[in-house]
Amino acid sequence: MTIMTTTFVPCGAKLPIIALISAALFGNAWWVAPSAYFIGIAAIICSGIILKKTKLFAGDPAPFFKELPEYHMPTVGNVLRSMCERGQSFIQKAGTIILLLLS
Repeated sequence: MTIMTTTFVPCGAKLPIIALISAALFGNAWWVAPSAYFIGIAAIICSGIILKKTKLFAGDPAPFFKELPEYHMPTVGNVLRSMCERGQSFIQKAGTIILLLLS
């Protein structure tokens, strides 16, 4: 059900398109873009209610369990080793670009 309803979500990529189309087609009608945004939210709610009443999604939802790995505090040796590796990689990449630009 989530996959079916997420297409209606007015995300950050859809908002400029909604604004562009509403400005191009409706000119000075300021209410068109916010209306399209809220119609998208209403479509999510309505389609969720309609899908919930279908036979496919009827009943209680299945519980969701996700098992997380155990987290440990990093050792000083691992932190220093990682820091040295990343620093060396950065110096090699930056040094290559700097030497190419200076020559």
